Amino acid sequence: MFLRRAAIVLPCSRKFLSAKYTHDLASSITELNKEMESVFGQPPSGGISGSTKKDYMPQEPQFTQGPVSSIRNNNLVESQSAIQRMNHNALGLTHIGSRGEAQMVDVSPKENSKRTAIASCKVILGKEVFDMVLANRMAKGDVLTVAKIAGINGAKHTSSLIPLCHNIALTHVRVDLMLNPDNYSVVIEGEAACTGKTGVEMEALTAVTTAGLTVYDMCKAASKEIQIADVRLEHKTGGKSGDWTRNITIPMTNAPTKTSAEIKKVSKIDRRIRRFIQLTLGPFETPKLSGDVVTQSIASCFNCQSIVVATEKDAEGRFCFRIGILTVDATQRTAEKILKSKFTEFKISQFSLKFHNGWAKICELITQHDKSPSVWGKYSVEQILELARASRLHRKIQVARSSS
Repeated sequence: MFLRRAAIVLPCSRKFLSAKYTHDLASSITELNKEMESVFGQPPSGGISGSTKKDYMPQEPQFTQGPVSSIRNNNLVESQSAIQRMNHNALGLTHIGSRGEAQMVDVSPKENSKRTAIASCKVILGKEVFDMVLANRMAKGDVLTVAKIAGINGAKHTSSLIPLCHNIALTHVRVDLMLNPDNYSVVIEGEAACTGKTGVEMEALTAVTTAGLTVYDMCKAASKEIQIADVRLEHKTGGKSGDWTRNITIPMTNAPTKTSAEIKKVSKIDRRIRRFIQLTLGPFETPKLSGDVVTQSIASCFNCQSIVVATEKDAEGRFCFRIGILTVDATQRTAEKILKSKFTEFKISQFSLKFHNGWAKICELITQHDKSPSVWGKYSVEQILELARASRLHRKIQVARSSS
């Protein structure tokens, strides 16, 4: 190990210790002694002599226990101990063998179990390219459809692309692409599932990465500024390590600090507050109001933190507004009364009001068909879609746990 390190630090030592150059060793030693004499004024005592040539063997040198060699030996022992500690701490790196070589993990002792994984990434296009993709004006064709197929195909070829991955019999692959006008990007989510001895995290990651690269390929003629970002695993289930979910942090509105007296005073009122409201207007043949008008009308009714307006069109060509309202001062009674008075254009059969226990659930319901809703307030479109994805993921976890 020492010679290996010395060869890296002192490249000339390879030449010096090579048997090919042993015939020059005596002359080199003589020159070295002369140089040391010119520097120190006298030849080195007990130093290097020409007799070394006679005793020299092209083998690994043996160090005596002098002060310098003792230090070297101590450093060597410490280095070996450090490497042993690193190897002990790196036991989780299953693709590395005992001697540091790459290896494919033997999964035959493992039991079969149902395994799923969800991954995501985003491709930042820029406004000009985003508008072209939205209008389906790219020269190569429908970007989102081609990327979706490419992502599914990529998941099925993961073991051919990643050398140490196992060839897995996938039971399900899903790739979804959503246009996000908030930052002019394509948000990609991929899911893979199987029943087997090893996980499908790499399949899900390969799916979204391949889809992202396909988006880049189909749009690169329009811009060289496109970026693929935030490739990451979001959730996995099954296997020895169990379930895992990435912590999703969505910024919330900072509520003002209240004293204990104020909390007691408003506690009775707070019990009647309905913060998470879902309003459905429609269906109707032609839009009677624009999304912006709907948003402004609702914002004037309550102290709202966020409003999301999604527009849907059914198979018969009729329109429908699905609206999410996050408020701090609405009650069930006042909300229904005020909203009906605001939207008199709609019949009773076209007016539906529901109350939920969470904002993420409303975001999921509203954005099922419209991935580019109109937003107002504290949340961007990207954050609304992130909340919807988190709610959908949480529901899948609950269903998986209840069925197990």
